[in-house]
Amino acid sequence: MTLRSGLGTALAEIGRPAEAGDRNALLAGSRVIPPHPEVPATLSGLRARYRLAIISNTDDDVIAGTVAEIDFVITAGQA
Repeated sequence: MTLRSGLGTALAEIGRPAEAGDRNALLAGSRVIPPHPEVPATLSGLRARYRLAIISNTDDDVIAGTVAEIDFVITAGQA
């Protein structure tokens, strides 16, 4: 399930149809969430020894802005 379809499912469960504006707001908000403060230093330390990968249940366009320092990204959108 991707972020877009998950929103539709969650809203349907409470009896509200997902509208385009809902999806756009969720996607816009998810692109500006910063990592937890300890994450950049931790990834930097790991990157010195390992190649890094993300396996995520999100869509490619949602995660695109957050993976600049990652070697591999596998998303639900790709699946």
